[in-house]
Amino acid sequence: MLIHEFPDIQWLKTKIREGFSDRKAINNIPLSHSGWPTVILNTATRQADRRDIKGPFSLFLNLRGKSTIGVDGKQHQINEQCYTLSNPGQHYDLIIDDAETTETLNIHLGEYFYGQSLKAISESYAQLLDNPFGTRASTHLINPRTLLRNEAMNQQLGRLLQGYKSVNNPDLQEEILFELLKGVMTENCRELKKTAALPIKSVAIREEISERLFLARDYIHSHFDREVALDELSKISCLSKFHFLRLFKQAFRQSPYQYQKALRVDRAMSLYKQGKTLEEIAGKVGVENASSISRMIYKQFGFYPSQLIQ
Repeated sequence: MLIHEFPDIQWLKTKIREGFSDRKAINNIPLSHSGWPTVILNTATRQADRRDIKGPFSLFLNLRGKSTIGVDGKQHQINEQCYTLSNPGQHYDLIIDDAETTETLNIHLGEYFYGQSLKAISESYAQLLDNPFGTRASTHLINPRTLLRNEAMNQQLGRLLQGYKSVNNPDLQEEILFELLKGVMTENCRELKKTAALPIKSVAIREEISERLFLARDYIHSHFDREVALDELSKISCLSKFHFLRLFKQAFRQSPYQYQKALRVDRAMSLYKQGKTLEEIAGKVGVENASSISRMIYKQFGFYPSQLIQ
């Protein structure tokens, strides 16, 4: 279901505690199964403070503006370029406190839908044949961090909203959600491989180093509109400057400076395709002026933005 305002938090916590056992959602909408239903929350606000909610598998995104998502005590700042996740049974906070309006697009996958989808994604064909109609128990599969939205994901999100707003077709809605979940799982696997390849024999040390590198990269994602200094990133990761620099490049195949630059260029291109002027874009990505944006895009792609509309 698609809703456009946050439900009363006490009502929600009561329903979660009871496992939606009465099979009724907001406004007494009937549910086909008990447990969390699938909910798409698309709302615009400047203020929200919703804490300690035990959720299902959830994606937290913003179509506009910024918010802070806390998952099991760790805070992640998300914007229009990155998103974060929470696993089934994890507690999350959602905080919005900004002078500008934030438009959220939070996707909470219903427990039954998620269990069926997870089974289809993760089990072998033999397992699916042996038990085709079951579900897979929800487990913590993803270490919450911020991930970048790619073009394929943005297209799926557009289709999803369109599917809920103008087409009353539950099968189409579930098809889009399934493809979205599959893409998120695939991206998570890619992320894990980046740091799994670090030349560190001790698994415990490699996992600790990975966590610190992802923490620094999360910070870059949250502050793409300014250049984050290497000293700042090394302090966030609790590593010496050049130790951090070497490990970051090994894991992500780019230096922190190159990663930040590519992030800003991608954001600039996305905004330009949305019809923003180069002057508007410069302010949003922390670049001095329109000419600097043009040069950045040319160096990255070999053409100027103006050539896209010729």
